[in-house]
Amino acid sequence: MPLREFVYLDEVSVFSLIASRLGPVATEFTASESNSLRSEVGANAGVSAGLVGTEISSSVASEMTSGSQVMRKATVESTFRELLAYERDTLALSPPGPGVMPPAVASSSELGELAGTPALDGWLVDASRLKRGELLEVEVELEADDIFRIRTIMSTLLELVEENPELIGAQERGGLAQAATANRVLEKLLAGLVPLRGRSTNYRHITLAGKDWLIHQRLSDALTDRARVPSRELNVVGVAEVALFWKDLRRVLFSGSRYLVMCRLARDGVQLSWTPVQLADVFADVLPELGDLGEMSRGLLAGMTRARGEGPDAAMAGTAEQAMRQALICYAETIAAAYDASCAEQDLASHGLLSAKQVAAHGSVAERRTAFGAVTRHLEEEHRVELDPAVLADARSEALRRAGFDEVGALAEIAASAVVAASGGPEQRFLDTEVVAIYW
Repeated sequence: MPLREFVYLDEVSVFSLIASRLGPVATEFTASESNSLRSEVGANAGVSAGLVGTEISSSVASEMTSGSQVMRKATVESTFRELLAYERDTLALSPPGPGVMPPAVASSSELGELAGTPALDGWLVDASRLKRGELLEVEVELEADDIFRIRTIMSTLLELVEENPELIGAQERGGLAQAATANRVLEKLLAGLVPLRGRSTNYRHITLAGKDWLIHQRLSDALTDRARVPSRELNVVGVAEVALFWKDLRRVLFSGSRYLVMCRLARDGVQLSWTPVQLADVFADVLPELGDLGEMSRGLLAGMTRARGEGPDAAMAGTAEQAMRQALICYAETIAAAYDASCAEQDLASHGLLSAKQVAAHGSVAERRTAFGAVTRHLEEEHRVELDPAVLADARSEALRRAGFDEVGALAEIAASAVVAASGGPEQRFLDTEVVAIYW
């Protein structure tokens, strides 16, 4: 068995899963031993008088018994090992071992012919066969979702400013108060949970003949015409309880390290989007401002940490407008592709959606929301579809990130060529799961 060190383990899930397979689970074992020694000393005395005789007998007995009892509580690690050994051959997704060679598939056409056959078991997985409740073991580059990262940054900054008021000027006091309010809202909505996002290191998402498949990276690399089958990044997502981490969160979730994750599917197949804070969807109907907590938090954090001068210099303003233009284009293309449609840059420009006013709307959360909202309305009218708010929020955040805007909504100093290239990044797909264990 390989060495295994846990950084997260849900004891309730482990015992529930193993009990559902094997019945009652022994959690305590008792071993006992005893030794007994008995000794007896006796004496007799007799008196005879004629025909009558009497005898007096006495004895002294002693017994010594020593015993020991050893109580050993079965740890959850050993139960997890038993669970993994029992489920190893039935996992819905588990990468082949490092010494196993991929099948000899040279082209995308040959891949399509063999799709769904036993020859590609474990190398090409039909996403439609991944059902809720099935167990997966996936290697990922693990990190906290942006919403938790932002909350951590905000909490740390607020503590620093509280202890050292001179760190922030009078102009940023209003932003500080708003950031504190947003941080309290995020803390309540997260309710002790950490949204996790892990980029799969072994599998990517592809589409063959209109169907979703998960292809192993080594099989994909072996295709001579893999450009004909574009792949998308696959993310394993879910929430974990802060109290169940065995290691410091900063070491686990802010280093981009690789871990194995055992998880249980919460939704069938692959998803186009994922909402890291489930309560945000519930409250969005009452308080629409909570529909995009990530963008709201970025804007407030930026207001708290950046000095507000008369305005950015002309060079940076030009770069920001270029980046905003690319973000709008990327957003439109991503949304359209999610609904099997298309939206070209020329189409946006002809409808005034890339005007000077639109691309200059990058200074605040409200301005960006207005600019992206105009593109959203155009897509709804043009393609006559009802767009999912969760898909829109994820696409907006991703478009801004690809265009070069950082975690707090500020534009990084990047070359113009990098801004253009950023809009052409791959789409993402998600496996929505319940996390059981994280280990390496």
